[in-house]
Amino acid sequence: QSLWVRAMESLEARELPGTEGAVRPFWSPDGKSLGFFAQNALKRVDLAGGLAQTLYPGTATDEGGTWGPDSTILFASGSPLQNQIYRVPAGGGTAEPILKADSTQHYSHPQFLPGGRSFLFSIGSDDENVQGVYVASLDQPGETQRRLVATQGSKAAYAPGVDGGPGYLLWMSGRTLMAQRFDPASANLEGDQVPLADQILGDGANLSTRSRESFAAASGMLVYRTGNGVSNGLAQMFWVTPDGTREKVGDPQDFRWVRVSPDGRQVAATKSVSGNLDI
Repeated sequence: QSLWVRAMESLEARELPGTEGAVRPFWSPDGKSLGFFAQNALKRVDLAGGLAQTLYPGTATDEGGTWGPDSTILFASGSPLQNQIYRVPAGGGTAEPILKADSTQHYSHPQFLPGGRSFLFSIGSDDENVQGVYVASLDQPGETQRRLVATQGSKAAYAPGVDGGPGYLLWMSGRTLMAQRFDPASANLEGDQVPLADQILGDGANLSTRSRESFAAASGMLVYRTGNGVSNGLAQMFWVTPDGTREKVGDPQDFRWVRVSPDGRQVAATKSVSGNLDI
Protein backbone atom coordinates (compact mmCIF):
# COMPACT_ATOMS: atom_id res chain seq x y z
CA GLN A 1 0.00 0.00 0.00
CA SER A 2 1.66 3.21 -1.18
CA LEU A 3 1.04 6.39 -3.15
CA TRP A 4 1.11 6.39 -6.94
CA VAL A 5 0.54 9.33 -9.31
CA ARG A 6 -0.61 9.37 -12.91
CA ALA A 7 -1.33 12.28 -15.22
CA MET A 8 -4.83 12.07 -16.71
CA GLU A 9 -3.45 12.13 -20.27
CA SER A 10 -1.03 9.28 -19.56
CA LEU A 11 -1.38 5.53 -19.00
CA GLU A 12 1.81 5.37 -16.94
CA ALA A 13 1.73 5.58 -13.14
CA ARG A 14 4.72 5.87 -10.85
CA GLU A 15 5.13 5.01 -7.20
CA LEU A 16 6.23 7.66 -4.73
CA PRO A 17 9.02 6.30 -2.47
CA GLY A 18 8.57 6.34 1.27
CA THR A 19 4.75 6.29 1.16
CA GLU A 20 4.14 2.73 2.38
CA GLY A 21 0.88 2.45 4.30
CA ALA A 22 -0.37 5.85 3.09
CA VAL A 23 -4.05 6.81 3.47
CA ARG A 24 -6.13 9.99 3.01
CA PRO A 25 -3.78 11.93 0.69
CA PHE A 26 -4.28 15.66 0.05
CA TRP A 27 -2.57 18.02 -2.40
CA SER A 28 -0.41 21.06 -1.83
CA PRO A 29 -1.85 24.22 -3.46
CA ASP A 30 0.73 24.10 -6.28
CA GLY A 31 0.11 20.41 -6.99
CA LYS A 32 3.81 19.56 -6.49
CA SER A 33 3.49 17.69 -3.18
CA LEU A 34 1.10 15.41 -1.32
CA GLY A 35 0.32 15.20 2.36
CA PHE A 36 -0.83 11.85 3.79
CA PHE A 37 -1.08 9.70 6.92
CA ALA A 38 0.99 6.57 7.55
CA GLN A 39 2.45 4.74 10.57
CA ASN A 40 0.51 6.98 12.98
CA ALA A 41 2.14 10.10 11.54
CA LEU A 42 1.34 13.01 9.25
CA LYS A 43 3.77 13.04 6.33
CA ARG A 44 4.48 14.79 3.02
CA VAL A 45 6.21 13.76 -0.18
CA ASP A 46 7.34 15.88 -3.14
CA LEU A 47 6.41 14.58 -6.58
CA ALA A 48 9.75 15.74 -8.00
CA GLY A 49 11.58 13.12 -5.93
CA GLY A 50 13.07 12.40 -2.54
CA LEU A 51 11.81 10.47 0.46
CA ALA A 52 8.72 11.27 2.47
CA GLN A 53 9.12 13.69 5.39
CA THR A 54 7.39 13.23 8.75
CA LEU A 55 5.64 16.44 9.79
CA TYR A 56 3.99 15.25 12.99
CA PRO A 57 4.67 11.82 14.52
CA GLY A 58 1.73 11.48 16.90
CA THR A 59 -1.49 11.07 14.89
CA ALA A 60 -3.68 8.62 16.80
CA THR A 61 -6.30 8.69 14.04
CA ASP A 62 -6.26 10.01 10.49
CA GLU A 63 -9.34 12.12 9.87
CA GLY A 64 -8.17 14.17 6.90
CA GLY A 65 -5.90 17.10 6.17
CA THR A 66 -5.74 20.24 4.05
CA TRP A 67 -2.81 22.37 2.81
CA GLY A 68 -3.11 26.15 2.81
CA PRO A 69 -1.48 28.75 0.54
CA ASP A 70 0.78 30.02 3.34
CA SER A 71 2.36 26.56 3.85
CA THR A 72 0.11 25.73 6.79
CA ILE A 73 -1.47 22.28 7.10
CA LEU A 74 -4.59 21.56 9.14
CA PHE A 75 -5.35 17.99 10.15
CA ALA A 76 -7.80 16.20 12.43
CA SER A 77 -6.54 13.53 14.81
CA GLY A 78 -7.15 12.05 18.23
CA SER A 79 -9.07 9.29 19.94
CA PRO A 80 -12.18 7.89 18.25
CA LEU A 81 -14.42 9.65 20.77
CA GLN A 82 -12.53 12.89 21.29
CA ASN A 83 -10.16 14.58 18.89
CA GLN A 84 -8.72 17.93 17.80
CA ILE A 85 -7.93 19.92 14.69
CA TYR A 86 -4.25 20.87 14.60
CA ARG A 87 -2.16 23.39 12.67
CA VAL A 88 1.41 22.51 11.63
CA PRO A 89 3.90 24.11 9.19
CA ALA A 90 4.16 22.28 5.87
CA GLY A 91 7.92 22.10 6.42
CA GLY A 92 7.50 20.39 9.78
CA GLY A 93 7.48 21.70 13.34
CA THR A 94 5.23 21.89 16.38
CA ALA A 95 1.58 20.93 15.91
CA GLU A 96 -0.72 23.48 17.55
CA PRO A 97 -4.29 22.42 18.51
CA ILE A 98 -6.82 25.00 17.38
CA LEU A 99 -10.16 23.20 17.88
CA LYS A 100 -10.94 20.49 20.44
CA ALA A 101 -14.02 18.30 20.31
CA ASP A 102 -15.80 17.36 23.51
CA SER A 103 -16.54 13.75 24.43
CA THR A 104 -19.81 13.73 22.42
CA GLN A 105 -18.32 15.04 19.16
CA HIS A 106 -15.92 13.92 16.46
CA TYR A 107 -14.08 16.39 14.18
CA SER A 108 -12.97 15.42 10.67
CA HIS A 109 -12.34 16.53 7.07
CA PRO A 110 -10.84 20.03 7.43
CA GLN A 111 -10.56 21.91 4.13
CA PHE A 112 -9.18 25.39 3.55
CA LEU A 113 -11.32 27.90 1.72
CA PRO A 114 -9.74 30.34 -0.80
CA GLY A 115 -7.40 32.75 0.93
CA GLY A 116 -6.32 30.22 3.54
CA ARG A 117 -7.79 31.99 6.57
CA SER A 118 -11.14 30.15 6.83
CA PHE A 119 -11.78 26.43 6.64
CA LEU A 120 -14.56 23.87 6.50
CA PHE A 121 -14.74 20.87 8.83
CA SER A 122 -17.28 18.25 9.89
CA ILE A 123 -18.66 17.39 13.31
CA GLY A 124 -20.08 13.94 13.95
CA SER A 125 -22.48 13.62 16.88
CA ASP A 126 -25.57 11.77 18.03
CA ASP A 127 -27.14 15.20 18.58
CA GLU A 128 -28.93 16.28 15.40
CA ASN A 129 -28.60 19.89 16.53
CA VAL A 130 -24.80 19.58 16.47
CA GLN A 131 -23.85 17.20 13.61
CA GLY A 132 -23.04 18.82 10.28
CA VAL A 133 -20.61 20.79 8.14
CA TYR A 134 -19.08 23.83 9.82
CA VAL A 135 -16.94 26.82 8.88
CA ALA A 136 -14.43 28.61 11.12
CA SER A 137 -11.73 31.26 10.88
CA LEU A 138 -8.11 30.30 11.45
CA ASP A 139 -7.63 33.50 13.46
CA GLN A 140 -10.33 32.73 16.05
CA PRO A 141 -11.51 29.17 15.32
CA GLY A 142 -13.39 28.55 18.55
CA GLU A 143 -15.26 31.84 18.49
CA THR A 144 -16.13 31.84 14.79
CA GLN A 145 -17.27 28.27 14.09
CA ARG A 146 -20.75 28.16 12.55
CA ARG A 147 -22.83 25.32 11.16
CA LEU A 148 -23.61 25.51 7.44
CA VAL A 149 -25.40 22.22 6.74
CA ALA A 150 -26.98 19.63 9.03
CA THR A 151 -25.62 16.24 7.94
CA GLN A 152 -24.01 13.32 9.75
CA GLY A 153 -20.33 12.57 9.14
CA SER A 154 -20.04 13.94 5.61
CA LYS A 155 -16.98 15.79 4.46
CA ALA A 156 -17.57 19.02 2.56
CA ALA A 157 -15.72 20.42 -0.42
CA TYR A 158 -15.69 23.87 -1.96
CA ALA A 159 -15.93 23.84 -5.76
CA PRO A 160 -14.67 27.15 -7.20
CA GLY A 161 -16.66 28.85 -9.93
CA VAL A 162 -15.54 28.92 -13.55
CA ASP A 163 -14.88 32.18 -15.46
CA GLY A 164 -16.07 34.31 -12.57
CA GLY A 165 -19.13 32.20 -11.88
CA PRO A 166 -20.36 31.28 -8.40
CA GLY A 167 -18.70 28.60 -6.31
CA TYR A 168 -20.53 25.76 -4.59
CA LEU A 169 -20.45 23.88 -1.32
CA LEU A 170 -20.65 20.10 -1.87
CA TRP A 171 -21.59 17.51 0.74
CA MET A 172 -23.29 14.14 1.15
CA SER A 173 -26.85 13.60 2.35
CA GLY A 174 -27.15 9.84 2.75
CA ARG A 175 -25.97 8.59 -0.65
CA THR A 176 -26.92 11.76 -2.54
CA LEU A 177 -24.30 14.36 -3.48
CA MET A 178 -25.68 17.82 -2.73
CA ALA A 179 -24.63 21.33 -3.81
CA GLN A 180 -25.52 24.89 -2.86
CA ARG A 181 -24.09 28.21 -3.97
CA PHE A 182 -21.51 29.41 -1.48
CA ASP A 183 -19.60 32.66 -1.06
CA PRO A 184 -16.24 31.78 0.56
CA ALA A 185 -15.50 35.40 1.49
CA SER A 186 -18.58 35.76 3.69
CA ALA A 187 -19.00 32.00 4.28
CA ASN A 188 -22.69 32.34 3.45
CA LEU A 189 -24.87 29.91 1.51
CA GLU A 190 -27.12 31.26 -1.23
CA GLY A 191 -30.10 29.86 -3.10
CA ASP A 192 -31.46 26.35 -2.71
CA GLN A 193 -29.85 22.99 -2.08
CA VAL A 194 -29.61 20.97 -5.30
CA PRO A 195 -28.97 17.21 -5.68
CA LEU A 196 -26.15 16.53 -8.16
CA ALA A 197 -25.95 12.73 -8.19
CA ASP A 198 -27.55 9.79 -6.43
CA GLN A 199 -26.33 6.33 -5.41
CA ILE A 200 -22.84 7.58 -4.55
CA LEU A 201 -20.89 4.45 -3.73
CA GLY A 202 -19.43 4.13 -0.24
CA ASP A 203 -16.98 1.78 1.46
CA GLY A 204 -18.09 -1.25 3.41
CA ALA A 205 -21.57 -2.11 4.59
CA ASN A 206 -22.64 1.31 5.84
CA LEU A 207 -22.97 2.96 2.45
CA SER A 208 -24.81 6.03 3.62
CA THR A 209 -22.01 7.15 5.94
CA ARG A 210 -18.93 5.81 4.15
CA SER A 211 -19.93 7.52 0.88
CA ARG A 212 -18.70 10.75 2.46
CA GLU A 213 -15.23 10.11 0.93
CA SER A 214 -16.37 9.41 -2.62
CA PHE A 215 -16.23 12.80 -4.32
CA ALA A 216 -13.74 15.61 -4.92
CA ALA A 217 -13.70 18.90 -6.80
CA ALA A 218 -11.09 21.33 -8.14
CA SER A 219 -10.59 23.82 -10.99
CA GLY A 220 -14.15 23.58 -12.27
CA MET A 221 -14.14 19.77 -12.34
CA LEU A 222 -16.02 17.30 -10.15
CA VAL A 223 -15.22 13.61 -9.79
CA TYR A 224 -17.41 11.10 -7.95
CA ARG A 225 -18.20 7.40 -8.01
CA THR A 226 -21.55 5.64 -8.14
CA GLY A 227 -22.78 2.08 -7.73
CA ASN A 228 -25.29 -0.09 -5.94
CA GLY A 229 -22.69 -1.54 -3.58
CA VAL A 230 -24.03 -5.10 -3.84
CA SER A 231 -22.79 -6.57 -7.13
CA ASN A 232 -19.03 -6.78 -7.66
CA GLY A 233 -17.93 -3.85 -5.53
CA LEU A 234 -16.55 -1.97 -8.55
CA ALA A 235 -17.08 1.73 -9.14
CA GLN A 236 -16.88 3.90 -12.24
CA MET A 237 -15.30 7.34 -11.84
CA PHE A 238 -16.39 10.29 -13.99
CA TRP A 239 -15.13 13.79 -14.73
CA VAL A 240 -18.06 16.21 -14.60
CA THR A 241 -17.63 19.64 -16.22
CA PRO A 242 -19.58 22.76 -15.15
CA ASP A 243 -22.10 22.25 -17.99
CA GLY A 244 -22.92 18.76 -16.70
CA THR A 245 -20.96 16.77 -19.29
CA ARG A 246 -19.73 13.44 -17.91
CA GLU A 247 -16.59 11.65 -19.10
CA LYS A 248 -15.51 8.23 -17.85
CA VAL A 249 -12.15 7.96 -16.09
CA GLY A 250 -10.64 4.54 -16.86
CA ASP A 251 -12.43 1.26 -16.21
CA PRO A 252 -14.59 0.29 -13.21
CA GLN A 253 -12.40 -0.65 -10.25
CA ASP A 254 -12.64 -0.92 -6.47
CA PHE A 255 -12.09 2.82 -5.96
CA ARG A 256 -12.52 4.39 -2.55
CA TRP A 257 -11.19 7.79 -1.39
CA VAL A 258 -10.69 10.21 -4.28
CA ARG A 259 -8.90 13.57 -4.46
CA VAL A 260 -8.49 15.97 -7.42
CA SER A 261 -5.23 17.90 -7.81
CA PRO A 262 -5.49 21.72 -7.60
CA ASP A 263 -5.03 22.13 -11.38
CA GLY A 264 -7.81 19.63 -12.11
CA ARG A 265 -5.56 17.38 -14.22
CA GLN A 266 -4.84 14.50 -11.82
CA VAL A 267 -6.83 12.28 -9.47
CA ALA A 268 -5.53 10.31 -6.50
CA ALA A 269 -7.76 7.40 -5.48
CA THR A 270 -7.50 4.43 -3.16
CA LYS A 271 -8.33 0.99 -4.58
CA SER A 272 -8.04 -2.60 -3.39
CA VAL A 273 -5.31 -4.65 -5.10
CA SER A 274 -4.95 -8.29 -4.01
CA GLY A 275 -6.46 -7.44 -0.64
CA ASN A 276 -4.22 -4.39 -0.07
CA LEU A 277 -5.22 -0.75 -0.35
CA ASP A 278 -3.09 1.16 -2.89
CA ILE A 279 -3.34 4.85 -3.83
